[in-house]
Amino acid sequence: MKRGLVSAVAMASCAVVALPGAAQAGPAPVAPDARTATVVKTAASTQEPANVPVSGTATTAAAASSWYNTVRYNRLYKYGGPIGISRCASPRYALNTLAGIQAYHANFLSCLNTAWSGNLKKAGLPFRIPKLYYYQSSYNTACGPISGLAYYCSANGGQIWIPWTVYRTWNAQNSLWTRTFVAQTIAHEYGHHVQYLSGILGASWNRQRYTFSTSADKLEESRRRELQATCFGGGYLGADRRYFPMGGAFYDQWKWTIYHMGDSAGRPRDHGSYQNNGFWAFRGFTYHTSGSCITWAVSDTMVS
Repeated sequence: MKRGLVSAVAMASCAVVALPGAAQAGPAPVAPDARTATVVKTAASTQEPANVPVSGTATTAAAASSWYNTVRYNRLYKYGGPIGISRCASPRYALNTLAGIQAYHANFLSCLNTAWSGNLKKAGLPFRIPKLYYYQSSYNTACGPISGLAYYCSANGGQIWIPWTVYRTWNAQNSLWTRTFVAQTIAHEYGHHVQYLSGILGASWNRQRYTFSTSADKLEESRRRELQATCFGGGYLGADRRYFPMGGAFYDQWKWTIYHMGDSAGRPRDHGSYQNNGFWAFRGFTYHTSGSCITWAVSDTMVS
C-alpha cells in the first residue's frame, strides 16, 4: 500500500509501494488561558504520499470510480455497526511527564483497540494494532518529517506519533483543556488508522493526488478525510460516554474544544473550519456509528 502521513487537526493520515512523502508542517496550536480564552489558534499540516504512477501515467476511469466507491460506500459503513463500547474510564495519568503521557496514551490505545476491532471484523476488514511513538520538537518518520502535532503514519501497519513536550507545556497552562484536546486527538488519529485498515485512507490519497487537478479540489478532499477522522474520534467518545465519563466540566470543555479546532487564518484549508470540526465531532458523539461519518456524502459547505 502507498502510505500517507496525516496530522491532527491542531487538536487533530497507502496502494502499491511504500515511499515517504513531502512535508508541509505548520506551527502547533496554543493552549487557551483558563481565565480569558476565546479561541484556540490552530494550524493544520499535512503530508502527502510519494508520487506513484497509477496504471502507467494516467488515472483510469475505473480506478477513479473504485476510489470513490471505497470512500463513499465502504463496507465499514454498511456492516460495521455501532462503534464498540470499551467501558474504559478516562486515563488518570497526569500529562506533565513523558512517563505520564506514555501511560495515558497506552491506556487509551488499548481502549480504542477494544472499541474498533469488532467493527472492522464485522465488516470483514483486517485489524491490527497501531504503534505509539513519542517525539519532542520534530522527527523524520518513515512517512516524512513531522513537527509539533500528533500524526498518523500508515507505515509498517500504522503508527501514531505524539508530541509529548508540547502536551507537557500545555498541561502546565490549562490542564482541563489539554486533557480534552488530547482525548479528542488520540481518538482522531486512531480514526485515521481505521481509515487505513478499511482502505479509505489510501483511496482518499489517490483521489487527492490523481483525480483532482486544482489546489482547491485537493484541499477539499483532504478536509473530507480529516473531518471523517474527527467524526470517528467523537464517535468513540460518544459510545463510551457513560464510562469515560463524558459529563460535567470535562464534557463542557470538550464541546468548547471541538468547536475551536481546525484551520487557522492564513494556513492551508486542509482540515476544515472550526464550525465543521465541531459539527462532525459532535455528530460522531451523538450517533457513534461509522455510517454517520460519511463526509463524502455531503455538500462542500459541510466540509469547508
